[in-house]
Amino acid sequence: MANIPITIPLLNPVRFFREDVGDFFYNFQKEWEYKANYCQKYQFGDTPVIQILTPFYQDYQSPDNEMDLVNSLGVVVSTHTFECLMAAYGGFLIVMAAPIESTLTEGIYYYRARLRGNSGPINFWSEPMYLKATHDDTVLIEYGHDLNDFDCIFKGTNETPPVPLFQIRVEGGLKQDGFVPGGKYTLFQDQDLSPVMLQGVPVNVYRFTLGNNRGIPNYMADKINRLFSLSNTFIDGLAYMRNEGAKLEPIERDPLYPLCSWVMDLALKENKYSDEYDPTDIPNYNYETNYSYEYS
Repeated sequence: MANIPITIPLLNPVRFFREDVGDFFYNFQKEWEYKANYCQKYQFGDTPVIQILTPFYQDYQSPDNEMDLVNSLGVVVSTHTFECLMAAYGGFLIVMAAPIESTLTEGIYYYRARLRGNSGPINFWSEPMYLKATHDDTVLIEYGHDLNDFDCIFKGTNETPPVPLFQIRVEGGLKQDGFVPGGKYTLFQDQDLSPVMLQGVPVNVYRFTLGNNRGIPNYMADKINRLFSLSNTFIDGLAYMRNEGAKLEPIERDPLYPLCSWVMDLALKENKYSDEYDPTDIPNYNYETNYSYEYS
C-alpha cells in the first residue's frame, strides 16, 4: 500500500498528538515560562465529534480502529467504534460521534484513538478534558460548513449518515459591555451641510470573550479562529458569524505566561427587523408572580 498518512484535521474540537512522537501542551511549555495547565471543559451529554482520515478504511471496524475514553488513572471507561464514510468519499474518512455519558464520575479524562498503521496500531492522545454535569462559565460552540473542505466532511449523501456538527466548549461568553449597536450607513450632505440619510442598515455587534481570567492556550485560540471561517457556527444554539474584518484579539498577554483570553466581534447570522411570535402559543403566566418588580 502506498504510504498515505493518517490525517487529523485541526478543526477537530480536541487536540491530538501521536504517542512517543508528540506530547501534551503542558510538557511543551518552556522551562523559563510559568507552567500553566489547561483542561478542556465538556458537560455530560456533549458530543465532541472527531474526524480522522486514514488509509486503512477496509478494517475501520477492527479493534485497531477504536476510540477509548480514559480516566486520570489510565483506566478505559468506555470504547467507541468508528463510522466510515467510504462509499461516498473513497473510504478515507472516519467519524466518531458519541455523547459523553452522564454515568461517568466528574473528573479529568482523555481520548485515545487507536488507529491501524503499517506496522501495527498507533495511539493518538488528546489533551485532558474536565468532564462534569455543568460548567457554568462556558459556552458550547457548534460548527459546520456548506462544503466539504478543510480536510473534513460536513455534508452527507444518500449513501452516508448525516454528518453531525462539531462541538467545542470554551470558557467565556457575552459580557454586558460586549453589546455594540452599529450598522452600515450612507449619508449625503447638501449645500447647507445638512445630512441626508441615503441608506441605513442597523447591525448589532456582539463582542464575545473567549477564555476566563486564566486564559486558554494557543491551540484553542487556533481552533476558534478556524471554526469561525465556516458557514455555520452556533453559540449556545444561536447562529453567529464573524463580523466583517473581525479577528481574534488578545485581551492582555504576558510574555512569561502561556495562556491568554481573547475577544472577537460577531454578528447574528440573521439580521432581524422584527420579533415574531406564534399567536396560537399562549403561555399560562401568573402575571403577579412573573412581572412583579420591587424598587429600592
